[in-house]
Amino acid sequence: MRRFLLYFTLAANLLALESDLKLHAKMMDKLAVDLVNKERVKIYDPTYGRSYDSYLSQSDTVHECSDADIAIVSSINQIQGCKNQIILVTKYSLLNELSEAIGAFYWQKGRPNLVFIRSRLAEKKVRLNNEYAKHIDERIY
Repeated sequence: MRRFLLYFTLAANLLALESDLKLHAKMMDKLAVDLVNKERVKIYDPTYGRSYDSYLSQSDTVHECSDADIAIVSSINQIQGCKNQIILVTKYSLLNELSEAIGAFYWQKGRPNLVFIRSRLAEKKVRLNNEYAKHIDERIY
């Protein structure tokens, strides 16, 4: 009986991780295409890397930031090699530390949050469609 409960718990945890990864990948896929405005976008994400390739329909992951159109980073160290890429961070606090980032996609209380900084969007010449209007802020809070 204990073995069964252990296996059941492990299986449930794996399924939860799989669904979180799938949701993250699908959101990144749409967001990358909308930000870069290309049919096929190259994403550099050193945190997840190729683990969500199978969930991407309009994007591909790359190993080097220099090969990417957009970089999704979780720390300052991960932007090495990035030059003109659009950079999104996965922690809101990194927006203060990383002035190159145009916005943040992060999870808070189990929900995804999306924030863009207007001046940084203008600086990188990124134009978003109206569905993102409510996610654009004038400054970092």
